[in-house]
Amino acid sequence: MDDKYGEDERLLSEIKTGSQQFIKSLFQSYWDPFQAFITKLHGLPDEEIAELYVRAFTTFYFNIKDGKLAPPLRSRLKTYLFGIGRNYLLKRFKEKQKEPIGLDPGLEAVQRLFQQPDIVDYYELEWQRKMVENLLKHLEEPCRKILILTFIEENSDDAIKEKMDIPSEVAVRQRRFNCLEKLRKLVRQRKEAYPSEKPKE
Repeated sequence: MDDKYGEDERLLSEIKTGSQQFIKSLFQSYWDPFQAFITKLHGLPDEEIAELYVRAFTTFYFNIKDGKLAPPLRSRLKTYLFGIGRNYLLKRFKEKQKEPIGLDPGLEAVQRLFQQPDIVDYYELEWQRKMVENLLKHLEEPCRKILILTFIEENSDDAIKEKMDIPSEVAVRQRRFNCLEKLRKLVRQRKEAYPSEKPKE
């Protein structure tokens, strides 16, 4: 283990095997420095930074759980997380600059859903996208509703809080994180059970 990143590698191992309580604690501890970092890059409102943080942290978490980030580390975990956030920020600005291309609203919504790496990166082929869409439909409420409101209807955390009668925006973000993990597990289980499955023509 490289002494330079030894503490981060120990933390990485704990993230991979840690309890939800530990993950929530880590989520809270990284929030303030992440907010300061994004504010320095671009003066977004706090609620937009919070939504960006949820997506960045979720990607960060699943990359560790799936073994995409593993020792030996080449940077600190905080630096890696901030890099994900910066990439999402750049993607956000690029998407705002694009002209609408007049897609069917239903197709456009599905495309937006599966362009979110923090949900699942298993969408290279059309039949795979359909499979994940089907799994989303089979998620139990309120998980299905909170993911639809977030990624298809693109509601803010404040709007989701009101629509679902959730106590706070922090609670919205925590519930969404847990629901994303459930969806991720469904996708992986399906992939493992039917690795070469394709829909019939």
